[in-house]
Amino acid sequence: MLSISFVVQKKLLNDWGIILPLAALLLLLVLLKKMGSADLYYLLFVMLAFGTLATLFTCLFASLGALCFNYFSLKKEVPFIPYLSSGILLFFLIV
Repeated sequence: MLSISFVVQKKLLNDWGIILPLAALLLLLVLLKKMGSADLYYLLFVMLAFGTLATLFTCLFASLGALCFNYFSLKKEVPFIPYLSSGILLFFLIV
C-alpha cells in the first residue's frame, strides 16, 4: 500500500487545483456542523496519501454504505469513520 502512495504522489502535484477546493468544501461542512472534524482529518489524509480519485471513491462507497445500513435508523447522527474506512478498503480491493 505504501508503494501505491508513492506512485500516486507523482500525480498529486497536478491535483492541487482539485485538492484545495475540495478541502475548503470539507472545512465548510465541519464549520456548519454537518460533518465531524475527525472525518475531515481522515479525508484529508486519504486525499494527500492516495489522491483525489481514491478520496472521491471512498466518499462514494462510504455514503452508499451509510445509506444502506442506516436508511431505517432513527438516529440523527451516524459515525461516518467506519464507513470511510470500509470505503477505502473497498476501493483498494477493486483497484
